[in-house]
Amino acid sequence: MALKQGEKSYLEAHSKAKLDFLKKYLDRYLKILLRDTYTHEINIFDIFCGIGIYENDGSKGSPIIIADLIKINNDDYKSNTKLKLFINDIDNKKVKTATDYIRNNYQNIFDFQSYILDAKDVVKKIKEMKFTNKTKNFIFIDPHGYKEIYKQDIYDLMNIGKTEILIFLPVSYMYRFLKPTKEDEKNPSYKHIKRIMEEFALNYNIDSIDAYIDNITEAFSFDNSFFTTNFKLKKDLSGNFYALFFITKNIYGLEKAIEAKWEIDEVCGKKFEAEESHLFTEDFSKEEKENCLDELKKKLIYYLQDFKTNIDIYKFTLQQGFLLKDTNSILRQLQQQSKLEFDRKVRKNSFYISYKYYKENEIKYKVKIK
Repeated sequence: MALKQGEKSYLEAHSKAKLDFLKKYLDRYLKILLRDTYTHEINIFDIFCGIGIYENDGSKGSPIIIADLIKINNDDYKSNTKLKLFINDIDNKKVKTATDYIRNNYQNIFDFQSYILDAKDVVKKIKEMKFTNKTKNFIFIDPHGYKEIYKQDIYDLMNIGKTEILIFLPVSYMYRFLKPTKEDEKNPSYKHIKRIMEEFALNYNIDSIDAYIDNITEAFSFDNSFFTTNFKLKKDLSGNFYALFFITKNIYGLEKAIEAKWEIDEVCGKKFEAEESHLFTEDFSKEEKENCLDELKKKLIYYLQDFKTNIDIYKFTLQQGFLLKDTNSILRQLQQQSKLEFDRKVRKNSFYISYKYYKENEIKYKVKIK
């Protein structure tokens, strides 16, 4: 099919990383829910699905990656859970290509529906669907830019049931309009960025891309109604950044998203950079990882100035974007140095930091720094 100006017939490195995160998280999501006898139905929505298969290198786009994951996990678990995939794009040819591929390769494995709607209409359609309390929804939003992102839509989608959302945004391009020149204000894109800034009450005084991404992440929490995290994607050496934003009501979903981040970025679990390695890459990575863990240690020590429970520490670790094993390792160090004060007797090296204790609200101890 003919490509529009600016479109690629292959996947760039940062786009592959984006889809890698989608794959790693969604695989965890399906493995958990297909073993969960409580969940009767899983709906996955790819709102801006694209072409599905890229001509030049045969790479798979999001709708095909999702279809593969559904098939693999369904074969593994032989679950009775009903699986549904919904794809959509405003481009009829893209939807047809993805639809034909899915129907030819995944017959009778899951329910499938494709749409050719603009963003507002597909969001409206999803909101009109009926969901039970035994239904789980995952929504992937990879817009062709940012114009289709509306605060009310995101909030409404998060409240249609037990829903998680993954959003991909071109943050470098958005960031340039924080302090617009007179020429920028004439740019048609400016009004859309201005609307987003105002809707989400974003900070115009942000002084770095990282801070801007964090500001958007916080805004997607809707005043801490949801758990959120981000993953940065550096496109090239020019410093063009994109970012994935993950939103969930369930802290266990946040835990799995953070695991996916660390699987891609084993250094700090924060980003993917499309850059060539060099002679000292390994040394720099080791030093960066040590700095990241040192940052967590400092924050944890400060957090433990007052008594905190194992449940508090579980939540704190995930909200800082770190793995539970990292906090456990730091606590072991502090315990060995006799720097921890517990409110009751605890078994050495046993900190009970997991979703199990969080879910059951099982307080095993309170601890602070001596």
